[in-house]
Amino acid sequence: MKKITLLFAVVLVLTLAIVFSACAPAETTTGTTGTTETTGTTTGTTGTTSTTATTALVAPPPHGEKPIRILAIGNSFSVDGMEHLAIILKDAGYDDIILGNLYIGGCSLDTHWNNIQGNSGKYTFYLNDGDGWDSKSGISVQTGVNYAEWDVITIQQVSQDSGRTETFGNLQNIIDHVKKTQ
Repeated sequence: MKKITLLFAVVLVLTLAIVFSACAPAETTTGTTGTTETTGTTTGTTGTTSTTATTALVAPPPHGEKPIRILAIGNSFSVDGMEHLAIILKDAGYDDIILGNLYIGGCSLDTHWNNIQGNSGKYTFYLNDGDGWDSKSGISVQTGVNYAEWDVITIQQVSQDSGRTETFGNLQNIIDHVKKTQ
């Protein structure tokens, strides 16, 4: 179970890194944390050329970019995946962070959809403004989605159904509701 949790956390962080790097400016990105650097020198008949490429693991925000807002609608995997995300984002240069997680342990997509349809306040809403996590019980998906203007919203399937596309029947319903609500 711990290996699966760690794997989910790594996948979430890598996914966010890809999203952030796609938003980064085309020029070389440098930073003091979370970077890898490759340097090479080529000598030919016309002289010496030196190139340096630096790639950030999580791209820093472009100067003046709006704050980052990420919401998970999920279960314990979402809690695990987001636990250290604020620190990662701060290290990447984000200083205005809101992370939210609408949590029900072992919650499936079908249960998320049923809760949305009934506007059920069955979720614990974990919230992190960059300085640590707070929580409030009895929150609905509607309330969580309306809490902020989210940049990224993830939807978590229960572990035993992960990767089983035949269990994704209500996923589009959830996506449509979130888009309409947001």
